Amino acid sequence: MKDVVVLIHGLGRTARSMSRLALFLNRAGFETQLFSYQSRQSTLEQVTTGLAATIEALRLKHARIHFVTHSLGGIILSSFLGTYPAPLNWIGQSVMLAPPHHCSEFIDFWRGGKLRYAYFKAFMGKLALSLHTGSDSLPNQLSKCEAHRIGIIAGTRSIEFWFNPLFKTTHDGKVSIASTHLHARHHHIETHATHTFIMNHDSTRQQVLNFLQHAHFA
Repeated sequence: MKDVVVLIHGLGRTARSMSRLALFLNRAGFETQLFSYQSRQSTLEQVTTGLAATIEALRLKHARIHFVTHSLGGIILSSFLGTYPAPLNWIGQSVMLAPPHHCSEFIDFWRGGKLRYAYFKAFMGKLALSLHTGSDSLPNQLSKCEAHRIGIIAGTRSIEFWFNPLFKTTHDGKVSIASTHLHARHHHIETHATHTFIMNHDSTRQQVLNFLQHAHFA
C-alpha cells in the first residue's frame, strides 16, 4: 500500500491554502489528503475528533501516514497524537511549518484589551485566543510528541512591520523562531519566508519533500 501525506492547514485558513504544496508532493510521487476544519467555530476536541475519523479511513488504504502542518495545524497534530491510542507505528514523518509550540506574542496583543479581545474573538474565534503565552495556554497543556520523527521549519521574514515591536527575537510576523522549537532530538531549520505563505516558499517545499523521503532536512 502506498504512503499518504495528510496536510493540515492553519488558523483562519482553509485546506486550499495547502493545495499548492499538496500538488508538489503529488508530482514527487506521494498521495495526499487535505484535512479541512473550521478554525473559527470549532473547539480543539471537535477538530481532533474529525482528524481521528479521517485517519481511521486512511489506515484502511495506507500502511503509513505522514503529516505536514501549518501553524495551528501543528497544535492540532500534537493534540491528536497525544490522545490517539497506541501503537503509533503507522506514523511516518511529520513536518511542521511555523508551529506555535510555545504560543505567540501576536495573540497576547489581541488579548490585551476588551475591545481588541472582542474583535479578535469575533473575527478569528475562541480557539485562536488560546494560543497566548501564558502558562495556561492551549499549547502548554499538550504533549510535545517526543517519540515521533518531526521536522520543523521556522520562518524568519515579517512583512507586517507594525507587529514587530511585539517580538523580542526573530519571528515570521506571527510566531517567533523560539516558539517553534520542541526538543533537541527534533530536526529544526529556518527559511526566509513569512508565516502566512511559508508553505508556498520554494525552499520550504524542497525541505518538506526531503524530510518525508529521508527523515532529515537537506
